Amino acid sequence: MTESSAVLLRSWSTLIHEATNGRAALRSTTVLLPHRWSDIPRMCRTASTTPEVGGAKATSAHIRVEGPHPVFDSAPWTQQSRGCGHQGDFIQMGSGFLRPLNATGSAAANRAARLLLAEWAKFRWGVFSEKGHQGDPLYPLWYRSEANNHAWAPTVCSNGQVGGSGCNPDFSPDCVWSADPSHSNATSSILGLSHSSKVTQFCDSRSHNPEAQTKHNVLCNGRDVWHIMMMSPDFNFGRNPPSPSAPTPDIQFAFRARSRYVLLIEDTAVMNLQMSAIRALFLISLKFILGKGEGF
Repeated sequence: MTESSAVLLRSWSTLIHEATNGRAALRSTTVLLPHRWSDIPRMCRTASTTPEVGGAKATSAHIRVEGPHPVFDSAPWTQQSRGCGHQGDFIQMGSGFLRPLNATGSAAANRAARLLLAEWAKFRWGVFSEKGHQGDPLYPLWYRSEANNHAWAPTVCSNGQVGGSGCNPDFSPDCVWSADPSHSNATSSILGLSHSSKVTQFCDSRSHNPEAQTKHNVLCNGRDVWHIMMMSPDFNFGRNPPSPSAPTPDIQFAFRARSRYVLLIEDTAVMNLQMSAIRALFLISLKFILGKGEGF
């Protein structure tokens, strides 16, 4: 699992650098491992694994690996409790998302990196999805385009032609659109077509579709993703100018330190006479210890 995490983060960093025109990349990060993994034989650990560290909390991590989600399964998703342009709460993915990854630059790693980049953009820069969803009344798969005589158009932002599905939304509102193969050179948007291997860019003022009924357009008042990103502290006022190449990420793995507890029992004549209190204290202490399990 540690090697899969490293593969994903390296591929992700390269894609961030490309998608931001050289203005961002992953420089260093710490992956916090469950403390029970510290019992794995030393030969099974990666060379970059560090000893236990204190103070690190899994709940404060930007990206969390948990069990499958009832809606998203193992795919990454982002909790965003604030509005446009504000950082989200966290990104979460299932461990199954990491298991197929074994080599940086592989098709699986690049696809996973694109999916994670879309979620990172939501989390870090406060942007939102740029595509419709099947059965969603707020952000449907299709909308009526005023720019095209109210004809049906796919709900997506892209610099390529999209919609060659062969179905008619008038008769089948949930028919699924697809990228038109005659426009396979589309490179945006990561927040709309992250499943496409050639999509490596965000929509900007040149490629943005402000009338599409996407979550991003609704919550960001039709402004393009690149515009919102450039207002963030990462980039505004010329911060982080373009660099020719992405740095090699420094990825460290650390075990979360076990919590230490001290139980104090008053050993006085008065307390010893109150056997009911001693018995209750014993039961409470036993319940506390057993409840902590191996983390105690």
